[in-house]
Amino acid sequence: MRRLPTVMAVIAALILSGCNASGKSDGTGDRDTTVYAREVSGAAVELFETVTDTPSLYARVAPVMTRRQLAALDSLVVQGSVTGAVLGYALPSDTAALNRLMSEPAIAGAAGPDVRLMWGAVTEKFGDTDVMALYALRTDNGRPIMDGHIVRRAALEKEPSGDYWQIVLTLTPEAAERFAAVTRDNIGRQIAVAIGGKVVMAPFVRDEITGGRIAIAMPGSTRRQCLDLIDAL
Repeated sequence: MRRLPTVMAVIAALILSGCNASGKSDGTGDRDTTVYAREVSGAAVELFETVTDTPSLYARVAPVMTRRQLAALDSLVVQGSVTGAVLGYALPSDTAALNRLMSEPAIAGAAGPDVRLMWGAVTEKFGDTDVMALYALRTDNGRPIMDGHIVRRAALEKEPSGDYWQIVLTLTPEAAERFAAVTRDNIGRQIAVAIGGKVVMAPFVRDEITGGRIAIAMPGSTRRQCLDLIDAL
């Protein structure tokens, strides 16, 4: 198993909360802190509940693997601490090989019933090395909790204190009511936002979110990283 210095994954540390209807982030209503925004019209978004605080991928699948398969897993998975819905990490060049390994008979269902494994959309840092995070997503008979064209606008703003960036998503009116129920049922857990079969972000839910405007706190993220996430939408 590859050994690299560990750091907290940027995406897994995000926090999801509601924001005021005016779109002003400083709480005064007289200053717009939006620095970038784009309409989201073409991409279908999937929202998943996640399997949080789950054992690592290695712990889940090793008991059903042959020696050959274990050796392959050791060569592909980056060893490091995992948190929340992240099962493990791999180099971008190794994700396809790990997908093939995980699709082999007797391994495919080892992650658990109604669990879908999905890679993150952007790389994360382990020391100076770029890696991809593998998420454990909970499904209902293979389906996400919400899907379709549910996000209509994404914006980058400064958090009210000015200490870090936040991404603000505006849902369609049809999606807003359903999302309120989803967040109410998942306070303290992660919700994964996926586009094209990749997890774009997986923030923790702070409270029930009504009104269809979602603020995703991005502590420790650069402006460029935030813009890349928005453009992925």
